[in-house]
Amino acid sequence: MRTALLVMLLIAAPAAAVDRVELRIGRVDASGWQLRDVAADWHRDGRVRLQTRAQGQALPHPLHAELDCVRLRTDDGVRCGALRLRASLDGATLETTGAAHVATADRWQLTLQQARLRLQHDSEDGRLAAENLQLGLSGDIDRRDGETRLQVQAQSLGGQAYVEPWFVDLDTQPLALEAALSLSGTDALQIGRLQLRLPGAATVAASGELRLSDWTRRHRLQVDVDIADTAPLVPYAQAALATTRLRGLQADGALRLAATVDNGRLVQADATLDDLSVTAPDLAAGFDGLDGRIAWTDAGTARASRLAWRSGQIGRIPVGAAQWRFETAGRRFALREPVDVPLLDGSLAIERLALSGLGSEALQADFAARLRPIGLAGLCRALGWPEFAGTLSGSVPGLQLRDGRLFLDGALSASAFDGEIRVSDLRIIEPFGVLPRVAADVHLRRLDLAALTGAFDFGRITGRLDGDIDGLRLIGWEPVAMDAHLYSTPGDRSRKRISQRAIDNISAVGGGPTGLLSRGVMRFFDDFAYRRIGWRCVLDNGICRMDGIRPSDEGDGYVLVQGWGLPRIDVVGYSRRVSWPVFMSQLRSIGRTGPARIDGS
Repeated sequence: MRTALLVMLLIAAPAAAVDRVELRIGRVDASGWQLRDVAADWHRDGRVRLQTRAQGQALPHPLHAELDCVRLRTDDGVRCGALRLRASLDGATLETTGAAHVATADRWQLTLQQARLRLQHDSEDGRLAAENLQLGLSGDIDRRDGETRLQVQAQSLGGQAYVEPWFVDLDTQPLALEAALSLSGTDALQIGRLQLRLPGAATVAASGELRLSDWTRRHRLQVDVDIADTAPLVPYAQAALATTRLRGLQADGALRLAATVDNGRLVQADATLDDLSVTAPDLAAGFDGLDGRIAWTDAGTARASRLAWRSGQIGRIPVGAAQWRFETAGRRFALREPVDVPLLDGSLAIERLALSGLGSEALQADFAARLRPIGLAGLCRALGWPEFAGTLSGSVPGLQLRDGRLFLDGALSASAFDGEIRVSDLRIIEPFGVLPRVAADVHLRRLDLAALTGAFDFGRITGRLDGDIDGLRLIGWEPVAMDAHLYSTPGDRSRKRISQRAIDNISAVGGGPTGLLSRGVMRFFDDFAYRRIGWRCVLDNGICRMDGIRPSDEGDGYVLVQGWGLPRIDVVGYSRRVSWPVFMSQLRSIGRTGPARIDGS
């Protein structure tokens, strides 16, 4: 301070007494900062030049500054109406013209005009870089009553910047910035307005307050993002999502976001979607015409939201227009009313959906829905499966997730192949883990064998089929245990016929001979009557113990198909113990390479 007073006294001296003042100071120390190599040069006509190198706790590197004032006035403090300033800090250089007025050390004003900031930087860890980055600046800095106010406007003039993981080419994507800030003391920063614009694409605005000494943990900010067109911003989103299943994300349309952040915690957020289209190739999903408002709060009363879409696709299944009304708070989500989601020529009517513990290991869910009839032919085409005839419908009376376990209230029922499929006692442990464990009992009733076998190159069978799969256990969606029994529906009076090809394939399943019917007189018959069909597999420890309707007459096998009428054909199996992986592999080959004999002991 004594040095500053000395300079001001020299400047204020009578013109006749002093023609020129040169001042050289090696070092000036003050609280929190230091000046080195101070060089001041004052001329009688009012021209002043000042050079120095500053260091301080808030500066990562020394600041070099040169100031030239064309005419300095001292009738009201120190005033310069036309100054030129050049300052450099590491790879940053600022050049500007403007004006300055210093009344006291705590009351001063600086105006920047035609300022240009150049940045050249490459951080040691490679996460930050700037190549010939140039910004044009103008604004005012005003200090009074213990408060420093800053108003500045900036626009990019070119160059490139990299802030991991984003690369920005400002030659092709210009930016504009406006800021109105105030600093009370040396720590409390008030953000009246901070706005970043990407012309033609988006605007990001922020307001609030933070503590510079601990700004990552002590702040309250309101952030608003208005994206008029998401398409130009997609490359930036893709860079951030490159290591996730959302990589390759595509979007088009308008999106507005508003968020309140308090001391590093998101406390409230709103998203408004306006004719937004989103596609995620890795998830094989996409939606068009997204519209609505999603409102969230971290605590307290849940906020109402609405989300609708015009059309969509999940995997290969087309999804029709739907509208969701729900509410969210914290880690909770709940439907406010049932929603009907069109799928192919049917729909999924979701009657109840409630989630809690979202994003945590304590996830819980409650779900109930009905599947309105969907044509199996269209569903199979969409999934790339062999086409089945008939429709698929069913209901989920109540599906709950608690403590990492998914279980079913009541039974899951579905109508398919003109019959019924029921799943009871369903339990899934760690359904979203690496190796989900499933337990269930499955019951099949009156399935139409003509519809079922007609979809595969297995051979034609008519009649009705029942089945019981008790004690089914899956690990990683692969069966490891079950007691499966497939058999002709008791009391079925429909026409029962089986083709030569089906006989060969069933015989192969049981490890019996194939191709016998293609020789001799039997080759003139396309199909044969049968009384009943039966097959059993008790799976345990990777081995399927097989059986049929009854022991064969010879006593060394078991009957899989009991013939009826003339000519009568009984199909006999001989393999009793078969490796399950081998069994499934050979079963899948049926139809591609002809009957595959399944050997066992």
